[in-house]
Amino acid sequence: MQTKTTLLKLKALKKLLVKFGGYFDGNMYRFLLDEKGQLSLSTTAEKASLINDEADVTSNGFSPSIIIVARKHYQEKVSSYPVENKRELTKLLTLQYNEQENVYYHINPTAEGKSTVNSWHFEHQVPSAYIIIPETVLLTADSENNQIVILSREKRLFAVRSNGLVQSSQQTAVINASQRFAESTGLPFNHAKIIKDKIIKPDDFVSQLLIGTQQLAFTRLIACFRPLKIKQPSLLAKKIMIPFFSLTTLYIVLSSSYLLYQDNTLQSQLAAQKSQVSESLNQQQLFDNNIEYYLALTDFLKEKQSRSPIWLVLMDIFPQAQFTNIQLQKNRYILRGKTAKATDLLETISNNVNVVEAKFDSPSRSTKDHDLFVISFLLTPDLSFPDTNTNKKQSQANELSVIKKQNNTPQDKKS
Repeated sequence: MQTKTTLLKLKALKKLLVKFGGYFDGNMYRFLLDEKGQLSLSTTAEKASLINDEADVTSNGFSPSIIIVARKHYQEKVSSYPVENKRELTKLLTLQYNEQENVYYHINPTAEGKSTVNSWHFEHQVPSAYIIIPETVLLTADSENNQIVILSREKRLFAVRSNGLVQSSQQTAVINASQRFAESTGLPFNHAKIIKDKIIKPDDFVSQLLIGTQQLAFTRLIACFRPLKIKQPSLLAKKIMIPFFSLTTLYIVLSSSYLLYQDNTLQSQLAAQKSQVSESLNQQQLFDNNIEYYLALTDFLKEKQSRSPIWLVLMDIFPQAQFTNIQLQKNRYILRGKTAKATDLLETISNNVNVVEAKFDSPSRSTKDHDLFVISFLLTPDLSFPDTNTNKKQSQANELSVIKKQNNTPQDKKS
């Protein structure tokens, strides 16, 4: 779902393309915005253009400052240089392309001691403009890495963005399918099984140019700036200063709108929560008092012990055994007595969560009716106490049941 800010930026970008943008494929197309806010290119009747001697395009007074160039009017190349220092590589590329005004490039991050460069060589008939963007850069701007983009037209266009590098090719007798294009660019053989091709229909072409312009990274936008050699200062101001001030004004307007929106949102939230502040403070004060009281009780009861730890074990085995002697030697409890079956008693003691190292200190002796035993064990450092509240409730319930039975007995006799 697009946010309000995103929609405002998209609307402003459409107006920017309408006012300053154009698409060149041999003829210059203008961007048009209809009443529904849909962007489109000018129709055949409206696209007539002239290219003057200075390679400036004019169409009824229209001279675009931003031109998107069709693939057939430039060559796209990926080069590798054994240079890690970006500054040194920039100097090298400046010397290499110094006299070629129709070439610009983008340096990719260094990897494995090498630097890769994306370069675009535009034909001389491409008009001059302040910003020139290859269409393949926009077609692949929002695609996944290594995802092939296919532009459906009379001759299909294949393009891919692989690790930040854009490569493309128009359909030929050899490269007539995405798999062959992938092989020509060195993509993995089974890439089609991993990433599905993205197909752009002719009706979606203008929308893709808009999305690509919106997603265009700042570093690539910098690479799209092209120096202009203009003799007339007024024309220079028109081509440079107007887009600059337009972008600056657009940024200020959008930023101010966003800040106003955020301010209104925060004010609304503050007004809605103002009535709860007092209650929250009271609850906080009550909580602090309770915590202070709880900590005082904890400190008081920390060294107090309300019961002997041995009873946590004996309470479970009293029904099973009779004890003749209970001793404590070196933190080890020793029980002597008799029971129906000594091994069952040892198992019961061992299963108690508070007991460790339970064992027979001497072999049990069996008589006619019972076994005589000597069992010893240790208690765990962290004792687990039973739920005394539950036991109390159960005891109270039993007492009430007995009282009810006693009260009902005289009435039964009378009847």
